[in-house]
Amino acid sequence: MGQRLLRGHEERAVANKSDAGRVIQSALWVNNEFDVMSTLGYAGLDVPAPYAATERAILVEYAGDDETPAPQLREVRSLTAGQAERLPERLL
Repeated sequence: MGQRLLRGHEERAVANKSDAGRVIQSALWVNNEFDVMSTLGYAGLDVPAPYAATERAILVEYAGDDETPAPQLREVRSLTAGQAERLPERLL
């Protein structure tokens, strides 16, 4: 069974999708994402290091060079064979 994270009124707000419930749900997602990124980084996976989080955002390590940020995965359209072969090593 999962750990109880919310008090009764918070659970109802999330279940009813009220404005307060959406804020709570968003904060839970941000907190979970921070935990996942931290865990993956500690395990040696190639993820940006998370530095801090608020209820609405995560501050992470910059990925890119002096000129441009690294592309988002959804923007990558083609890789060379060598680049594709190295991906599993960096991701797993």
